[in-house]
Amino acid sequence: MAGYRTEFLKGWSSIATRLPLKRMIALTGQKVVLPVYHLVAQDNVPHVRHLYPIKSPKAFIDDLDFLLKYYQPVDLNQLIRHYDGSQLLKKPSFHLTFDDGLQEFYSVVAPILKTKGVPATNFLNSAFIDNKGLFYRYKISLITELLRTEKNPSILSQVESTLKKKELKFDNLKDGLHKLKYRDEAAIRQITDIINIDFDEFLRTRRPYLSSDQVRELISQGFTFGAHSIDHPQYDHLTLEEQIVQTQKSVSIICKSFDLKYRCFAFPFTDYGVSKAFFDHFFLGTEKLDLSFGSAGLKVDAYPRHLQRIPMEMGNIAGRQILHGEYLYYLLKSPLGKNRIRRA
Repeated sequence: MAGYRTEFLKGWSSIATRLPLKRMIALTGQKVVLPVYHLVAQDNVPHVRHLYPIKSPKAFIDDLDFLLKYYQPVDLNQLIRHYDGSQLLKKPSFHLTFDDGLQEFYSVVAPILKTKGVPATNFLNSAFIDNKGLFYRYKISLITELLRTEKNPSILSQVESTLKKKELKFDNLKDGLHKLKYRDEAAIRQITDIINIDFDEFLRTRRPYLSSDQVRELISQGFTFGAHSIDHPQYDHLTLEEQIVQTQKSVSIICKSFDLKYRCFAFPFTDYGVSKAFFDHFFLGTEKLDLSFGSAGLKVDAYPRHLQRIPMEMGNIAGRQILHGEYLYYLLKSPLGKNRIRRA
């Protein structure tokens, strides 16, 4: 599903910008937008470089200026009150979100947002706070970066052999590495040993994630936080029981560690394929979430307090193009009833 959206935005976003955004907001009735980013950085970030495009500070500021032209910024508590019906937002509004709790939120993003007066929420993986662990996809990016300059045929052959044992079909080593999944940690460790890369040293020296002290400082400045699972698995690869544990534990740890009075969760990767039973558990059960978040673009979910965000990291496609494109995509899908996500 995400592939269709991406291809549409790449092909039609420039055309979509010719359409007046205010008119599209009125036609769709979608007055609240939720942009999602991971980080903003000027220079190379090796653990992200081979995964997705990195937004520069200038491009990020351009996105913010465009959003502020058409929407009012709202904080997480305003968003919660809007969706529980206690205080509806009357004007077109946006709430900015970030995933993964990367340190650039502290060093680059927060100073920009404070200057602009824009609140934001960052969703944290409980196992990675204080740089106690590293997301498996970030490991893959670091391995890919190292292998770019590796000339030893024996090492390259051993890595290729390890990938072939997983019965993966791939055109080159980078392609094969990027097909490794959450449950392939043993293969990732084996490749790590082959190329002699020390992720613990990387965590100590680079410190890619926020520390607890940084999170507390950001909270004191008005920023908000939620959970993003324990260690960033893809939920449609887990059993229902594993999904519930990943969610319950991470929300509990984040809320307890930082004395949060609200309970919010953003799915790692995607909420695609997550069942009705999961949402019933967290919206109808005893451990209720205030809000949860996916990242399927401008859509309406079957569960009113599960909100879909708009991914904003699409290389050279600017934020204004993405937003125009999302509204056009929404309008074109309306006659087919494809704007609502249904859960089974």
